[in-house]
Amino acid sequence: MGGRGKSLSLNYKQIDIKNYKDRLEIEDIMHNADIVRQALNAINRDSSETSLFRKCYCCEEHIIPINSFHKKCNICGWIDDDYQNINPNSHDGPNELSLNESKIIFWRKEN
Repeated sequence: MGGRGKSLSLNYKQIDIKNYKDRLEIEDIMHNADIVRQALNAINRDSSETSLFRKCYCCEEHIIPINSFHKKCNICGWIDDDYQNINPNSHDGPNELSLNESKIIFWRKEN
């Protein structure tokens, strides 16, 4: 009766506001990642410049400043956290998703 709620009788899944906002945030992160990647590709980096950054555990780009704490990656949105970096299935940290879950989502979007 009624046809309202989380799903319709025709198996069409309705999107809720949280999922919509999450999609918008992911699209924004991906857009910013493209901008950053293009800028980095345009820079002729030498070894002294790359040594100022370390690899993000999620997207594997050299974007995280070496002496930073809980820095958010501009490419994939992963918040660099020592505990979650070495415990890739953990949800205990500043990231809502585990590292492995974040990698799956990021690499699906990239391909």
